[in-house]
Amino acid sequence: MKKGFEHRNRLMCHFNFLNPKCLAFLINLGFAFVVFSFFMWRDGSGGLFSLSNDFDAQELAFNMFANREIKAGNIYFNWAIDIGSDFISSFSFYNLGSPFFWITLLFPPSFFPYLVGWIYMLKYAVAGLTAYLYLERYVQNKQCAVIGSVLYAFSGFQAANLVFYHFHDVVAFFPLLLLGIDKAVSDRKRVYMALAVFINALVNWNFFFGEVIFSLLYFAIRYAMYEQIKQGNYKLVLKQVLDCMLAGILGVGMAAILFIPSVASILQNSRISNHINGSSALAFPTQDYLQLLKALLLPGDTLCNQFILDQDNWYSVAAYLPLTGITLVVVYLSVYKNDWISKILKISLCIALIPVLNNMFVLFNVEPYRRWYYMPILIMVLATVKILERIMEADIRKKIWKSSCAVIIIILGLYLYLKLFGWSQERSSAINQPAVFKKYIVLGIGGVFVTAFIVRWLYNRKNFYSLFLIAVGIMGCINIGYNLYRYHRGSDWKTAREAYNELVKATEPLQPDVLPYRYAMNNPVYNRNMANSLTSLDSYISTVDSGIFEFYDALYCHRHTVTIDGPDGTIELLSGRYYVQDEKWEGRDPDQIINNGNRDIYIYEDINALPVGFTYNSYITKTEFAVLDPGILSRVMMRTLVVADEDVPFVSDRLEHYDLNKAEEFSGENKFRDFLNHQEESSVEFVHSTKGFQSVIRTDANKYAFFSVPYNNRWSATVNNNNVHILNINGLMAVPVEKGENKIEFTYSITINRVSLIVSIFSFFIVFFLLLEENKQKNNKEVSLQ
Repeated sequence: MKKGFEHRNRLMCHFNFLNPKCLAFLINLGFAFVVFSFFMWRDGSGGLFSLSNDFDAQELAFNMFANREIKAGNIYFNWAIDIGSDFISSFSFYNLGSPFFWITLLFPPSFFPYLVGWIYMLKYAVAGLTAYLYLERYVQNKQCAVIGSVLYAFSGFQAANLVFYHFHDVVAFFPLLLLGIDKAVSDRKRVYMALAVFINALVNWNFFFGEVIFSLLYFAIRYAMYEQIKQGNYKLVLKQVLDCMLAGILGVGMAAILFIPSVASILQNSRISNHINGSSALAFPTQDYLQLLKALLLPGDTLCNQFILDQDNWYSVAAYLPLTGITLVVVYLSVYKNDWISKILKISLCIALIPVLNNMFVLFNVEPYRRWYYMPILIMVLATVKILERIMEADIRKKIWKSSCAVIIIILGLYLYLKLFGWSQERSSAINQPAVFKKYIVLGIGGVFVTAFIVRWLYNRKNFYSLFLIAVGIMGCINIGYNLYRYHRGSDWKTAREAYNELVKATEPLQPDVLPYRYAMNNPVYNRNMANSLTSLDSYISTVDSGIFEFYDALYCHRHTVTIDGPDGTIELLSGRYYVQDEKWEGRDPDQIINNGNRDIYIYEDINALPVGFTYNSYITKTEFAVLDPGILSRVMMRTLVVADEDVPFVSDRLEHYDLNKAEEFSGENKFRDFLNHQEESSVEFVHSTKGFQSVIRTDANKYAFFSVPYNNRWSATVNNNNVHILNINGLMAVPVEKGENKIEFTYSITINRVSLIVSIFSFFIVFFLLLEENKQKNNKEVSLQ
């Protein structure tokens, strides 16, 4: 048997002339090219690539925006992210730390829609390569590692999350983290782990927190529990822990340039304070367990337009391995019941079944995201390829056959259960799209059947692994391709060219910077403003400054990921002057018409709009404000300054308390009068940059000037060169001004960015010297052996 295995290993899939690493990269690149290139050219769009949902609305706009703003130097406070937000903390989650994004910086921003398809292919190739680098340590037959690279790169998680382009960066580099731990512990090469931590922390700080938790689990099970503690080697375990801690700290240190400001900013984001509560911490609803079963058994579904259970589910519930599914994983668990791989898989399953454990990967956020599944998927792939390596053993083949039958029965059982039993009083069935459901059932069963067939009848052929690799690649491409097709069908536009025209061309002719005024977009979800860096008052992005969330919370219009219409008066309060509309307004001719290649876009201008920066004569407290009718809150904010109760001593000597009991009606007509009153004392000069802004306002008395810019503790202000205290006005800002002319200057602190840069540079130096030390130890060891 050993002789047969060695013979097989010499037959590297008919590609013996290639290094296995190159082979893994090129095969995954080739499969990705087949599936993505078709969708880049199929509708005559000339290489443009689009999908639907978040991909069209966010990924295209964000990458064009970040490219343009970096080249313009707007890397601190950025005025074109909603009503203004920190650039690094807003985009480090999406693209700033990604090497794939850095490649696109070589091209103009407008090239990105043409580049994205090619970059997507590259992400799959890199995911395959890094998976191979990890897997090859655990198998003798490198062909199995190549197969595993395709299983990982084309997993159901990847297929489901196609609209989340930036998730694929995380998947591409995660295997390096486990590889780094292996090298730090087994080979004492701490630099490798430091570099792996660096790239993963840099690529996406949010996912990195979950990766740290999984890495702790991996280290505990893989090394501390099985290799050392069982043998009583406590000192060695302590040494390994310290080595990994050192490498981890250095890795995070090298990534500090993005990591530190991002974490500091996100800690103020209201979304992270919504934690899972006790009543829902221990068990999911029934349909969530069915979603998990579906995720393991069937190819990855689209996140919208799902064929069963929820119509839309954006939590990334997908863990399918192309072709094999969980068939070989089940065999591994039966053969190696108590080894570290089995333990990690079993613990991962337990975590997936219990909400409070599942949510620890997202800092116990109330949202039950399953976006950590790509991590146990890599371990599932490892279990699968280790079983494939033993394919010559009759007992293994017999277990694969039994496992295949069991998995097929479970899939059929799931199908019959959902088809024949009523789901609820409101729904006669949990099946949303019967025809699509049948296709996924056929793919799921067909994959298991093909796996069993190849194992049963072709195991002794010298090209067995080549055939298996091709079958895995075909199934992976079918899953990716079919999901691309379904996402395209769910798009608002028929072709990529139409999408490009709507998302990019619609606002391309507009002047980007109109401050101290802003654009108001009729549909913020499209992010047309960000595609062309327009200073707007809305956006579809969840990582804006915390002051923006606070502002909409105060209006009882809770902003989650997209700017929503506030009560009447919100646009005026936020200095909206230019209205970008898809439809004509009745009774008024547009001030500008833009034909985007699909249709006309209409621009209306409010020539009486208030600039950013105007004064108030009176105030009310937040306590008084909070009990008012939500429909009038923006009008109230237009008439009188709303201050925190504890800030009353700051304003009481300058502003009169506004008596709400004697107030005139907060009507639309009176809103316009308030609007005109503010124009008399508003910004007559306004200059801004990425490090702050200056305004000149002339007043007839000591007052407060209000600025619709998100409040943040990084702001400081002076009035006529005197330091002043900034008030938090429902998440926005106000400062005291004096009678006469006021030169107001706000400065955005970049100290945290400078400190982060110093930490990164210092960490790089330490890692460099650590590398020299490790090489010196290696050379000394080689000399001593000679």
